[in-house]
Amino acid sequence: MKVTRRSDNLGIKEQIRVFAEGNEIDPLVAEHLGWYVYALYNPNEDLPFYIGTGEGTRVLQHFDEAIRLENDSKKLSAIRDLFAEGHSPNIKIIRRNIESKELAYAIEASLIDALEPYGNVVLGHGARTFGITDLKNLIAEYSASPLAESDICDPLMFIKVDRLWKQYDLSRHFDPNMLYDITRGFWIVDLKRVQGRLVCAVVGGIIREIYEPEEWHPAGDITHLNWDRLPKHPERRYQFTGNPAFNTRHRKYVNRSVKHLFKKGAQAPVTYWPRLSSG
Repeated sequence: MKVTRRSDNLGIKEQIRVFAEGNEIDPLVAEHLGWYVYALYNPNEDLPFYIGTGEGTRVLQHFDEAIRLENDSKKLSAIRDLFAEGHSPNIKIIRRNIESKELAYAIEASLIDALEPYGNVVLGHGARTFGITDLKNLIAEYSASPLAESDICDPLMFIKVDRLWKQYDLSRHFDPNMLYDITRGFWIVDLKRVQGRLVCAVVGGIIREIYEPEEWHPAGDITHLNWDRLPKHPERRYQFTGNPAFNTRHRKYVNRSVKHLFKKGAQAPVTYWPRLSSG
């Protein structure tokens, strides 16, 4: 989408001003609206490019910002570009007279989660805690029971992938192939120690998947990761190729909590079990 900056055609500002005045919300209208959730649409698109909530004239403040600010956010750029192309956005009130601000925010957040408008760069209120989440992840988080040491019958390797899990938003959009890719590399490991070990992908202290490595490769030796994230210093770093473990003996580890098995304050992403005396 073309970006129209503040220094561009001043006629666009006047068009936006006239449009906002034509949609003026007076005190009587505001009283009937109460707390409301609204959406801004490109008239040529079926889905909104922005969803918000507020009361009074809140929905019109975006047009004031498009005139007054030099900000080229996706939302303001979309508004300016519509007027530059001879169009104006459709403003729709999705729900009105909502009984509380908290409920309005919950409705807004649910719509942002579901529709993912490109003008909303921030998730809705409470989205991180209560927002859209893949059912598989909720089952793991709510049903995880501690894995007792006596239940571990195989040599394991725990790999904490919390940072990449969050980076690729796997709580909201779980992808088993992506989980495999972020688990398999790139790690500083002792090749003698990793032999014969199952690899556990650990997120939030819970085993989300378990893999049977077939072979460990130096970083950069294979190129079939989903994206290019070769480390800057690949020396001593390795990645494995393999498959999820599907037999009952190994599946029992999945969705089990292993928080208690990590030493307090341990920061290393890789932990071997049983624990070794060094490394």
